[in-house]
Amino acid sequence: MEKEQEKREADVLLNRGYKFKIQYTVRPTGIKKFFGISPKIENRIFEIKQPTLAVLDLVSSRFLTLKITETDKSADVDTHIHAATQTAAENAKTMSEIIAIFALGEECFNFDGRTYLYDEKKVKNLANLIFHNVKPSDMKNIISAATALANLPDFLLSIRLTGASRTTIAANLVE
Repeated sequence: MEKEQEKREADVLLNRGYKFKIQYTVRPTGIKKFFGISPKIENRIFEIKQPTLAVLDLVSSRFLTLKITETDKSADVDTHIHAATQTAAENAKTMSEIIAIFALGEECFNFDGRTYLYDEKKVKNLANLIFHNVKPSDMKNIISAATALANLPDFLLSIRLTGASRTTIAANLVE
């Protein structure tokens, strides 16, 4: 029964997507600053939807570069704080890039009618905005929703269903 409820909730999330807002301040520069124009607060709303295989590939390659520093449970507090700080420093920009790729989706690519080209500049610009404006607690919520939307269980199941080591034929679920 619990699995059925999880499946229904996942289906709702897959169809609805996940929205998050980034609020940031735009400060005037140059001549505008000289005339005393005040900073302006802007909001951008992003929606993460179920990613395509290309986006999932990009995100997965970034996830594999994350470095997790583990400490001995009997270590002192200073050691734990140092390990946490080191982990945050090594992974904060990568996590920002992961969120940016999820938020942009297929817009990470430029399609000229024949080939898809990864738009690194667009991803880096959004990752930089995220890096400077998303708090760790918000990042946890965004990443949790994004990984749920990635629908890895169904992706892995489809790989298993096409595996060469299968000895049975899957039941026809579509009628």
